[in-house]
Amino acid sequence: MRENSIFNLQKSEELQNFLEQAERSKVQKSIKGLENSIWLRILEHYTPKDDDELQSVLSLSLLTSFGAMMEDVSFSVKRNETIYPNLYLFVVAAAASGKSIIKISHQVFDIYAHIIGAEYHNLHKDSMQKHRVWDKCIKSCKDPEQPCNCGEEPTVVPTKHLRISATISLSKLIQTLADNAPAVTLLFDTELDSASNTNKQDYGKISPELRKAFEFEPLSSHTHSHGDVEVQCPRLSLILSGTQAQLVRFLVNKEDGLLSRIMFVFMKFRKYQGLADFDDTEDKDFDFWETNVVPEVTRLVNYFHKKKLRLQMVPEVRSLFDDYIRSMEEMLLPYADEAYIAITRRMRSILLRLCMVIAGLRAYEERFAGERYPITQDIVEWVLSWADYLMAGSIQASDILPEDIQEGYTGRKEVHRQFFQNLPARFTKKEATAAAHEHYGKNISESTLKRLLEQWLTVGLLKRESHGVYLKCEAGEEAPVQPKEPEVVPPAAPPFMEPNPTSSIDDELPF
Repeated sequence: MRENSIFNLQKSEELQNFLEQAERSKVQKSIKGLENSIWLRILEHYTPKDDDELQSVLSLSLLTSFGAMMEDVSFSVKRNETIYPNLYLFVVAAAASGKSIIKISHQVFDIYAHIIGAEYHNLHKDSMQKHRVWDKCIKSCKDPEQPCNCGEEPTVVPTKHLRISATISLSKLIQTLADNAPAVTLLFDTELDSASNTNKQDYGKISPELRKAFEFEPLSSHTHSHGDVEVQCPRLSLILSGTQAQLVRFLVNKEDGLLSRIMFVFMKFRKYQGLADFDDTEDKDFDFWETNVVPEVTRLVNYFHKKKLRLQMVPEVRSLFDDYIRSMEEMLLPYADEAYIAITRRMRSILLRLCMVIAGLRAYEERFAGERYPITQDIVEWVLSWADYLMAGSIQASDILPEDIQEGYTGRKEVHRQFFQNLPARFTKKEATAAAHEHYGKNISESTLKRLLEQWLTVGLLKRESHGVYLKCEAGEEAPVQPKEPEVVPPAAPPFMEPNPTSSIDDELPF
């Protein structure tokens, strides 16, 4: 499954079997009470019945979009923790492999964005008119000591732009979330490189802010144009797609806590779909969209807009999640991989949010008029039928990513230490490549080897004799000064034997 990963652990037969079965598993697509829902009608119309992979991708992306439309649907995990049905989804596949099907979910969300945007556009126009009248009144006051009777300055209602791309800057993201509140914003992009470029532009700050938004923690920024901007409870959903290489460039390493907050779907290579496979003379897509999707989604948006729905779950049903998480943790703990544990524990929040979306859709189908609605056992069992599939995707994403930037904790530290020790005192880049192929296998990439060498140069374990020629530093020898970097004194022990104090994997785990 992940033989192409040079960092692949020697997994037990139990875990290998789990991953293989999860990849082949056929998760349930329908659930009682939603047989005729717009979610399943879209799924049936746009995907072949025998294509489980496309159905899974479209189903999860639609659920993410529908969850983003549920503005005031909430669930209490515990007394001091309330969550909303906002989900993060990454679809990973080779170029031209069918991942663009997620655009359908974006088009569904467009209906919500158009309705809410139009409402607030009218409010914005009205507030601007009132502000112009007030401003004219203030300017007409000739005597500053006399009251003008202009009243308080009217508040200008901001317009709402609920659809954003991954190229947005950090300050603009926070400003948009503030303007859009209490409505939900969807960050959608079909190319992860867009987000990678933004990450570099903002010096890596986008990922921490996305993590905070997932946990509904306050966000703040300060700009010259907008001053101080704060969002107390950011509401953001995310749908992205890209290749494996783009995924690595975006998350960089498995120390990024965003890894454990995302649903990953890896699509396999797909055969070429011929142009003649589609007959536009008999195309009924437009009719289906205009006569089914638009009216039904419009009714759904109007149902959830400003509707308060508090979801509840009895202890017996909650225990189903606990049993699953504990069983997964029992299987993964022996690997001493912090990323695996973070993925397992945060999977609970992802699964709970999926339950919330399904419960919300069922409440809509019933036109439930009350405020408190149950998440029943059949909903939880349906969502747990997806759990192995989602766990396998997250584990695969973790195995693709390298360790933390300094390669400083568990798992692969011994592998890298042995590789370093096996290198001669003086070696060339070509010799290092040959040694890496012998140590890690032929699948090690040139960029990975380059990264290792650069790290060892930075911490003073190596120095350059000339271009492409490296020398090991003797114990206690002063490390060379790297260009544009401060001088680094070599540590007493190799860096891969030290824990990483900056890990963001286990920040604020829900346990």
